[in-house]
Amino acid sequence: MPGDRKNSEDEKIYKILSHKIRRKIIKLIGDAGACSYTEISREVNLEPGTLYHHIDYLKEYVEQDQEKRYRLTALGKAAYQLIQDVEPVIKSSFKAENKFNKFFDVISLSPLYRYMALNPLRFLPEALLIICLLSYLTIESGLANLGLFYSNTISIDPLIKIILVIVTWLSLIFFTEVISKIALPASQNFSSLIINTALSLIPFIIFLTVNTLLSRLIVLPDPLHNPLAMSGLILAQIWFLAAFTRGIQYAKRIPRPSAATIGLAYYYINVVALILIVL
Repeated sequence: MPGDRKNSEDEKIYKILSHKIRRKIIKLIGDAGACSYTEISREVNLEPGTLYHHIDYLKEYVEQDQEKRYRLTALGKAAYQLIQDVEPVIKSSFKAENKFNKFFDVISLSPLYRYMALNPLRFLPEALLIICLLSYLTIESGLANLGLFYSNTISIDPLIKIILVIVTWLSLIFFTEVISKIALPASQNFSSLIINTALSLIPFIIFLTVNTLLSRLIVLPDPLHNPLAMSGLILAQIWFLAAFTRGIQYAKRIPRPSAATIGLAYYYINVVALILIVL
């Protein structure tokens, strides 16, 4: 029935309007009449894989003409008109969301990833420096890393601690690369992946630095056996997962949910491995 079809179209349009990036793409095309992929990419500032994902989602709203420029379909024009009518309300409704996105952008080290994406191998020395610093702090803190977890209940030779840090870094690279090739249509930007996984370990450098400084003032309990000490480690792990997710997103050019899934899967494997070791 005509009324049912109209309601269905309205539901689709409101679903699109609830997403800031897709709303912006429609508005860009509607304002200009037609936009090239490069023009859209420059305005929304997204990696190609993520942008293509959004454009593909909008296939009922945008279409390409003979010059490969994107134009609005009839449904897209209806969405664009609705954006024009309610834009002040939309901006107010999504103000809190925008603040969260900016906060997540900083916490997840996005500015660093964007800067290093221009020439990843140029920053290989910095990546190696991060691994060296992480190794040094692991020894200095008296803790040993068991994947993404740290403990002082096991006495481990300093050389073994260094090896464990390097193995953790390499396992992040290997795990991401394997999953990307098997399950995702990801790009093969391996050099960016090497650099970004090293950068994502910065939260653990902060955690170990604080732990080392505090241990010189007071006796600190083992993170795996004390709720208060464990809370600091968990905060570092959450920060790491945010940075790792965004690092994968930039390196492999995949949507954030896919990158987050890889990070959570790696974390889950670490939890299972830790339980097996402890038991």
